[in-house]
Amino acid sequence: MVMRLLIAIGAGLAAAIFFIVPMKGSVAAGVTMLFAPLPLMVAGLAFAPSSAIYGALAGALLIFGLIHEYYAIFFVAWAGIPAWWLTRLAWLARPANEGEQAGADGLVWYPVGGLAFSAALLGAGVAAGLVLISTFYFGNYENFHEQMSKALLELLEAAFKAPGAPRLPEGVTPQDVARYASFAMPPVLAGWAALSYAVNLWLAGRITYLSGTTKRPWSAIPEHLRMPPVAAALMTAAFVICVFDGLPRALAIIVVAALGTLFAVQGFAILHAMSRGFQWRSSVLLPLYLTTFFFFPAPAVLAAVFGLAHALSTRGRAGSNTPTIPKT
Repeated sequence: MVMRLLIAIGAGLAAAIFFIVPMKGSVAAGVTMLFAPLPLMVAGLAFAPSSAIYGALAGALLIFGLIHEYYAIFFVAWAGIPAWWLTRLAWLARPANEGEQAGADGLVWYPVGGLAFSAALLGAGVAAGLVLISTFYFGNYENFHEQMSKALLELLEAAFKAPGAPRLPEGVTPQDVARYASFAMPPVLAGWAALSYAVNLWLAGRITYLSGTTKRPWSAIPEHLRMPPVAAALMTAAFVICVFDGLPRALAIIVVAALGTLFAVQGFAILHAMSRGFQWRSSVLLPLYLTTFFFFPAPAVLAAVFGLAHALSTRGRAGSNTPTIPKT
């Protein structure tokens, strides 16, 4: 017990360092913040989901002592709670019912698609939480949007005045760019957060599986990543809400961005699964990813539509019984 607690504390301090490094201000350093949940997820998968909570508290205390309590709270919300929740879900399992396919251990584990759906909800929750808190602080969403636009405008004006700065297209003003950026930032954050949680959980799963410290058997992602139908229903509802103005539209677009990101991952995963065993696999997948990189986001949107269509179909639907934590 003492050793597990020490490991959890070490994981929390490592997560806090990942979180603090972006304070240096560089873009490269900012990327490390995306991996702040990783040490906590490794501890949670290797020992118990509670290890992620103990680690998050240790990391929050370090950040509180070095920086500020607000950063400590955001660290818990960004890294601690998602790491605990996702590892808790990953630990869920139940005995297989008659006619149901189970693993070598005889258990049916919480589906990979359900974990991806939860990662998307967590990503949307982080972005929506920031929008709601800011809206409350500034009185309403319009004031929040205006204040963010002004702050971005000051940065843009300084950047465009710098020597060698690129020129804006004809008819586009810095004010236009600032207003668009202020509207786009929350959904972009939601998409990146959702992808970050999913990637971190995958990395944590690989680390603990290869080290033999996890009880959950490994599942091949291309064959098992299938978002549940409720994810498609939620995304459809969010699309409908987008017709409204103001805060409802902003929150709906956040949900669409988070779910759409994981549906795009599912679309690519299905292509991987369908192409297994074919000689032309590499000659198709490599140009696909290069096209996605250079022409983003259009190919990713098509992949998301493909993944969404699959979730709306009758294939790969989750069972009705909810897994429970297996006895150790």
